[in-house]
Amino acid sequence: MVTLTVDQIALSRRAARVCLLASTAVHATELYSRAFSAQGIDTVLPAGQDEVMVLIKAVKRGDTGTETHAALGKVALETTNNADVLVIACSELSVISAGITVPFVDSLDVLAQAVVTFATSGLAKQDLRR
Repeated sequence: MVTLTVDQIALSRRAARVCLLASTAVHATELYSRAFSAQGIDTVLPAGQDEVMVLIKAVKRGDTGTETHAALGKVALETTNNADVLVIACSELSVISAGITVPFVDSLDVLAQAVVTFATSGLAKQDLRR
């Protein structure tokens, strides 16, 4: 998922700097930041990382209402001056991304599209025959 997301953004050539919305644990592992760095893309963290964690925990509790969507939208809007594109790198945040009004790439969407492309390409059937 990381490689697919990074490659999509790098190939688009629309970003020199991305803001990564993810859990603190994802930031600590530097999975995305190393992959983006290898493509010459800087990674910045949201100023409201504590708020991001609150939202992730809210979704885990089942709180996916309009207020939660709006709260993520506000966090996303606050990143617009710091990055060219926002990257959602947490499936909990994917669930509440409808409130985002700035350019973003959702890593879960990127993965889902890759699965659909593979499944409809004929390669999946070839692999099953082996």
